Amino acid sequence: MDAQLCGIHGQRGAQSSLFAASFHLMGECVSFRLANGGRGMKITKFVIKNFKGIANTTINVCDDTPGNVSTLIGLNESGKTTILEAISHFVTEDKDTAGLVRTVTKKSDLQDLIPKDRKAAFTGSTSIIGSVILEESDVTNLENFFLSNYELVLDTQKLRRNILIERSYKFLDSTLEETNTYWTISFSLKTKRAKKYNLYRGYAGESKEYRTIWLAAVDFLRNRTPKIVYFPTFLFDFPDRIYLKGENSEINSYYKQVIQDVLDSQGDGLDVQKHIIDRIDKAKSEHPNIATFFSYFFQRDEKKQIDAVLQKASNEMSNVIFGSWNQILSRNITGKRVQIDWLLDGDKSNAPYLEISIVDGQSKYSLSERSLGFRWFFSFLLFTEFRRNRNNSTPTLFLFDEPAANLHSKAQIKLLESFSRIAKGTTHIIYSTHSHYMVNPLWLEKAYIVENKATDYDNEDDVDAFSIRKTDIKATKYKTFVGSNPTKTTYFQPVLDALEVPFSPLIGASKALIVEGKNDYFPIVFLRQKLTGSACPQIFPANGAGSAGPLVSLFRGWGIDFRILLDDDKAGKAGKKAYINDYFLRDSEVVTIGDLSPTLSGQTFEAVYKNDTINAVISMFSIEAPKKRDFSLFFQDLIVSNNDIDLKDTLIAFEPISKWIDEEFL
Repeated sequence: MDAQLCGIHGQRGAQSSLFAASFHLMGECVSFRLANGGRGMKITKFVIKNFKGIANTTINVCDDTPGNVSTLIGLNESGKTTILEAISHFVTEDKDTAGLVRTVTKKSDLQDLIPKDRKAAFTGSTSIIGSVILEESDVTNLENFFLSNYELVLDTQKLRRNILIERSYKFLDSTLEETNTYWTISFSLKTKRAKKYNLYRGYAGESKEYRTIWLAAVDFLRNRTPKIVYFPTFLFDFPDRIYLKGENSEINSYYKQVIQDVLDSQGDGLDVQKHIIDRIDKAKSEHPNIATFFSYFFQRDEKKQIDAVLQKASNEMSNVIFGSWNQILSRNITGKRVQIDWLLDGDKSNAPYLEISIVDGQSKYSLSERSLGFRWFFSFLLFTEFRRNRNNSTPTLFLFDEPAANLHSKAQIKLLESFSRIAKGTTHIIYSTHSHYMVNPLWLEKAYIVENKATDYDNEDDVDAFSIRKTDIKATKYKTFVGSNPTKTTYFQPVLDALEVPFSPLIGASKALIVEGKNDYFPIVFLRQKLTGSACPQIFPANGAGSAGPLVSLFRGWGIDFRILLDDDKAGKAGKKAYINDYFLRDSEVVTIGDLSPTLSGQTFEAVYKNDTINAVISMFSIEAPKKRDFSLFFQDLIVSNNDIDLKDTLIAFEPISKWIDEEFL
């Protein structure tokens, strides 16, 4: 992106202050699809430049592809962690989470952000640029901000909805000189009676009054920009005590907020300050004797009220955490629950604190006494599942680095399912993985293959230990990478494994339906769910009518009961004949859609789509003639968003196919 910088450049050695400036873009014009509603602004993409091993790469967050989850897929040392770390340095990094993470892992020093191959003498800038959309609700709130605080009227017609926010680190001869933040936004403002608008641009040469107002407006918008919450791990040392008062450490404050998140998730308006602390303080003011206070308070109604608040929090945590844990173990384990007790610390003027423990039958354990896997899962749910319900919260972008790498395969699959619950509305997730258990085929449209150009995994023997290869980490959309590098299967093997082997034979056999390709996959999943409430059996997309041979061999070897469903066009009929002749399949094991319904004779699967579906796709994408991919994206969006759209005519056309699936598999 070419841009001319107009404004100030910060101060020498500064590393955390907000510095303002404005870009005048030259050349790049980016169009975005706006979504209705929403709490706060949207980050559509990140451009990362000169960050460690990244020369220049782009990660889309919100685009015209459905879903709120982006997957970074790559081998070890490919650069997945570097990409996540770069994004975590964005302007809206969640400082509280960063403080928690620093207790278990050290964050890179700013000096270490220099491009690896240029550490000796790097002069230039490392930057993380976010493309951001102002929603109409943001514009309305900005109008009210100027009016209520400065009695100024904002010209909304001239306000840019698409802006850039950049965090930049400037180095001179490998020494950090400046840390700057730039916003490409200006405001046309006037008093109520004035006829002419004045432009507030945040330039260094502007008057102090103009810059003060511009900075205040930018700070207002920054608080509405999605928070970047980076978790390189979830193995934290859980505190023995969470003080509600009298302890202001960064870590204690974080866990105190987590307790509030748990209360917020219940939707009852319960508040730690109002319903716990204030009740204790009121009683303290009436009975200031520290030595006898607890026995006095024990008899009061306020004590029972606080117990009731924490019981609700305990029940909520138990339901969420042990509900998910039971699913992982595939059995309903009773007698286990989370218990939150409150006590007073006599050494701190009876400061109230909480103790969280795990009750197992008649025994009580601290979290540190549980297994490593349970501790990881407990922290993950505690810090993510409940945070999304935080009252008055800005949108959130979670970054997870190799989540569940220390959990077994079934736990990874269940963790992946939880992502769908967390990443809804204004919450998004970007996560890295090299495990096929952590790849969801529904999210491949938003997946990236990450590769390090300095490492050739397909030629491991061709290594010169004495040469220095220029590190160049690139993230490429999965579909683009596979199309351009069909022979580099090493790089996207986890995806192939996820598509062809989504379960291990050690987990147990299953029934399988093989379809021609991914353009059939999403529609069948959705339409089956609408008709029967289930996508059973498991559906496997091949790469064309004649490409299912490897799956046939694999399923036969595992003793899996499978069927093949093909189009009734020339390729489909030829494929059916080949499978019967070459793989000795029975007629009942491989069918075309024309075998199932006379109305589909000679047709491809797209003949199932009637005007209700066609018109919905045209409306969604603003196109005249939908293609296969458009229908696939449409149904993928319906699945991800749980849309209950009425497609009655299409469902009627699909019914013979669904009936055949029931007859063969149920």
